[in-house]
Amino acid sequence: MKYCILIVVFCATSVFAQQGRIQPRPYVRGDLGPAIVEDTDAEFFPGAGTDSVSLELDPGIRFGVAGGAFFGDYFALELETGWSINEVDSISGFNDVDAWLYQAPLLVNGMFQFKNNTGLTPFFGAGAGGNILGIDIDDADSPTVELDGDESDFVFAWQVFGGLRFEINNNLSVGVIYRYLWSDDAEWEVDDTAQDIEVDGVRTHSFSAVVSYSF
Repeated sequence: MKYCILIVVFCATSVFAQQGRIQPRPYVRGDLGPAIVEDTDAEFFPGAGTDSVSLELDPGIRFGVAGGAFFGDYFALELETGWSINEVDSISGFNDVDAWLYQAPLLVNGMFQFKNNTGLTPFFGAGAGGNILGIDIDDADSPTVELDGDESDFVFAWQVFGGLRFEINNNLSVGVIYRYLWSDDAEWEVDDTAQDIEVDGVRTHSFSAVVSYSF
């Protein structure tokens, strides 16, 4: 992944070196769709009664917004954020779980598109930044404890994405986009214990409908 980021940085440097010849075209984008989080392991979870703890999550929902600018017909730089939430289906060692995992990434993306005469524009890109990973537990019961509360951590994250956009006119387009978001290990503080919950990263797949408007 570091090579993808280096390529994006190189392209961005080249673009800014040519700003005198290329007029940036700003745009905004919004998207909405399902989010699927892979099963996540935790190094420690109070009351689980086992050293190997796994969190299984149900499919959830994600929405996102982005704003940036195209430099020429093929390359864009943008800032993206959003929100996703997934219900926790089960936690190893717990009999009953009512909890949610939420994410709020903040990423800088480089994006490439392939303009053509069909009106359908494929695109792909990559980005890096951070992600707020949080858990909200309304109730989680094991044979030894009952947990409730919420906690979050801000961690490094990167993503790759690609999709297809249909241009309705020179300003408005609609399409679909797939994202793979990789987030680093997170720690969630637990009251009245000497050890935090340590989550071994979160991997998220999302499929969204997208609307873009260029100025």
